[in-house]
Amino acid sequence: MSFVSISDIVVGPAWTSRESGRYSGRYPLAVERHALAQVGRLLPGVTTVTPHARYYSLHGLVAAETAGRSIGAAAAQRLVRRCEVVMGAISTLHHDPHPGMSRAHGSDRIGPALSGGAALNVAEVASSNVYAQADWGFWGPYLASEGLLGLVEWSGGLPGPGPELDVAAVRAGLGPLLDLAEQDRIDQAVLRDHKSLCLCGATHAPDGRMLQRRLLPSDARPMELGGRRSQTIRMVLRLLELSGGVRNPQRDLVPFLLYDPSTDDDPVLQDLEITPAWRGVALRTLSVEAWRNLWAWLVGQIAGCISLAELGDLLAGALPDGTLQSHLDDLPARSARGGDAGRVLAAEPAVNDRGDPERWLDVLLLGALRSDELPERVRSYFEGPMDHRERLTPSWLRGRVEEWRGRPLRDFAGFLAQQMVHRSQQIALSKSWFDRRQGQLRIPTRVYVRDGQVFRDGGEPGSGISLRWDTLTTVLAGVGWVERAEGLWRVTDECRAL
Repeated sequence: MSFVSISDIVVGPAWTSRESGRYSGRYPLAVERHALAQVGRLLPGVTTVTPHARYYSLHGLVAAETAGRSIGAAAAQRLVRRCEVVMGAISTLHHDPHPGMSRAHGSDRIGPALSGGAALNVAEVASSNVYAQADWGFWGPYLASEGLLGLVEWSGGLPGPGPELDVAAVRAGLGPLLDLAEQDRIDQAVLRDHKSLCLCGATHAPDGRMLQRRLLPSDARPMELGGRRSQTIRMVLRLLELSGGVRNPQRDLVPFLLYDPSTDDDPVLQDLEITPAWRGVALRTLSVEAWRNLWAWLVGQIAGCISLAELGDLLAGALPDGTLQSHLDDLPARSARGGDAGRVLAAEPAVNDRGDPERWLDVLLLGALRSDELPERVRSYFEGPMDHRERLTPSWLRGRVEEWRGRPLRDFAGFLAQQMVHRSQQIALSKSWFDRRQGQLRIPTRVYVRDGQVFRDGGEPGSGISLRWDTLTTVLAGVGWVERAEGLWRVTDECRAL
């Protein structure tokens, strides 16, 4: 009998997977936490996935019908899916997308169903896993926002009208949708005859008027939930009016708010308590974007396995010679002097013509230096009370600047590279979880460190984070307060009456 060793029988633990437990995660440095939390606080009721005002009305209508008919979850799901499909089809035929607005939800499946002039097969398109994967269609992304607006309440897994839902208004604006949704097939001529049910139809409809009242409640206190949303909307509308129109709300209005002198002198903006808060958050997002882009650049330098020291040398080698202090002296002025003392100057845009990765480091240094200079109201939103204890925050970096001022800039860059790698590993492990089915520890990271060597599974995307202003603008378009013409978002005449 031949000899059989134990290694011929046992090939590692049978309860664990042989595959790597790493997978691509989001926010690898977690530098976004403070800014994202403040955005949610300053603009409740609108998120990056709620671009259409009329879905708020539609879901309110279905919630009212669910309660009024005393139907169960399956029937309510059938109703909302059919209503979303019909409204999506009407919007598609009515020149969807409308100027500046994204397409109706599920239009990638609804549009082809209408090709060649075919009638809309409501039953088929609204069935499971066709126009939407979720049982409740596209209600999920809107659920929290509709709750904050008081339009819908959920109890026992069923929707019902919220305390602020004007049932008569949503029935007056969208009532015919209920009858259409009960039909299995609808000719395109019928759909075109109901263009008032399009996504853009709320602008002059009763349900749109109701949404206007909820977005800008007349009795909201300034910094309570409804007041914060109301003030943010008024601020964005005022910025649009002062700027004369913009192509991209967040990209164009952030520098306008931060650096344009007219925003300091405007009585409307000065009267809004939310304005300095948004200035602080907007400035912080510049640092967030710089960290994310610097990290993306650094990860992109990893080829095979590389030591932490070698990775730091790659960053150092991309920066100019000299001390950190001499580099700080070369940064643009951050605030005005004399009669305009305290006004924020456009220092961050001024360094954008410098090459990568120097410009990202310079934006970070500017943010670190600003952390001690901003007015109290702005600074309290620029940083949180515990940010001095966190790595990669402006005040943390300000402390490191003080420690490294007289030393070479390139050595400082090597130090920052190591800090970013350590931070990424700390965050990845804090988010890790054990997959019992696979017997595997799952770690959300693209970068891995072993025995002082760094390697990567893929690149990092970089870029900034959303302030939700782009989505807010499309919601405001849905109620008739802004419009897109000649490539620019501008306020409407109706909006100016506000």
